[in-house]
Amino acid sequence: MLKVYDLLGNEIAEIVNEFKNKGEHEINFNAAKYDLHSGVYYYRLDTEGFSSVKKLIYLK
Repeated sequence: MLKVYDLLGNEIAEIVNEFKNKGEHEINFNAAKYDLHSGVYYYRLDTEGFSSVKKLIYLK
């Protein structure tokens, strides 16, 4: 599962919510679709046995 959150922890978008096989995957995120403003956001990647949160800086 891959989700994007704002600084307050509100979920902005759920990018991926399906099973993917092991390996490299590329996902395109269209921020205009969600009417995002320039700023700092966070994305969270959850897999079986692994979870990671990283910072995302969006500039228009």
